[in-house]
Amino acid sequence: MSFGGFLGIGARYHPLPWHVITYDTSQGGYVVGVDPSMLKGAPTYGTTEMPNWSDRRWGQMVHDYYGVRPYWE
Repeated sequence: MSFGGFLGIGARYHPLPWHVITYDTSQGGYVVGVDPSMLKGAPTYGTTEMPNWSDRRWGQMVHDYYGVRPYWE
């Protein structure tokens, strides 16, 4: 998920664990079960940055922040 910035400049991406989103057929999309204020301090990365997705420490940090178990456990 991304937000912030203007016309894509300065936007930040917020990786979300699968356990904090659900698919709502009535809305035709995913619903994020996170309070917007929680996203302000959440792990993010910029458009020119790329996390090492194979680094379990990064994934663990994201899951810990949202208080959910990682999918690999």
